[in-house]
Amino acid sequence: MPKGDKYIALRRHLENCGLDEITMTFEQIAEIVGGMPKSAYDYTAPWYDGHGGPLAQCWLKAGYTSSAVVRGKQVTFTKQSNVTVKTVEGKNIQSKEITTNRVENESMKNLSVFEDKELLAASLDKTAKEYRLHDPGWYLYRMIINYNGDKITNDFVQLVYVTLCAWNMNSRGAKLSEYDDFEKSIFAHGQTLQQLAKHEIHSLNDNIDLQKRLEELFFSLNLVAPGKPILVTASKMLHFFMPNLIVPIDRKYTLNFFNGNVNVNPNIKNQYQMFLRIQKEFSRFSSAHNLTIYKDERWNLTVPKVMDNMIIGFMKL
Repeated sequence: MPKGDKYIALRRHLENCGLDEITMTFEQIAEIVGGMPKSAYDYTAPWYDGHGGPLAQCWLKAGYTSSAVVRGKQVTFTKQSNVTVKTVEGKNIQSKEITTNRVENESMKNLSVFEDKELLAASLDKTAKEYRLHDPGWYLYRMIINYNGDKITNDFVQLVYVTLCAWNMNSRGAKLSEYDDFEKSIFAHGQTLQQLAKHEIHSLNDNIDLQKRLEELFFSLNLVAPGKPILVTASKMLHFFMPNLIVPIDRKYTLNFFNGNVNVNPNIKNQYQMFLRIQKEFSRFSSAHNLTIYKDERWNLTVPKVMDNMIIGFMKL
């Protein structure tokens, strides 16, 4: 069943209500759709636009955004309004009124939802209980993070390549470069990878030199087959070599959370801009909060992975 179909009655209710803003209790919504899961009452996560679950798909398709969520009680839906767009042609400025249900905005969502520490903890707990349990990808990941010694070696690069394959980076829409090309590229940038591994995520926002060096790596590394987007693969590979600096990105959770979709622009410049914006938001959040208290011996081995896991769990709530 496509996302949103389970709650089609709510979508129709919103489409036909004729209101720019409507506050509904959870009891009203449950009556309309024929019941809701316990998580919809226990957590605020399913009621955020960026959640990506069937509830969020429902009101978004109806042309509304959610706000003022009161846990276990009510939520407000607001109709997305008309937007004024100004176009510039030479020296002439023209205004056009454009009506749209969903407005593409260059600014992505931020991590402010996790200011709610109960929600942050619940999201991490959800990941711990449901994400890649007894999965070979988890076993390989622990080997990578706990690896002691020189990482610019055949053994470690092979481990990285195998782990990327285990994380589905060499199947479906993704495709790694041939191993020999992959290894050669890593060795060519080995010194930079080792130097940047000394940094931590909280320092990224204020370190312009660090951002420039990451940009050089992003455009130079030969990690994927020709024509394939590098954004997701590069973030994971860089996390393996710089586990305290880079947060791994994926489509299903990370991009869906920040952008509301899983699309990746084929232009590598746009991919890097997205990569940097996401990493800088993680940097901002980690600078403002003590996330080391959430580290453990399973998935949350580093602060960047703590933030990755809080998004995974949030999207599963």
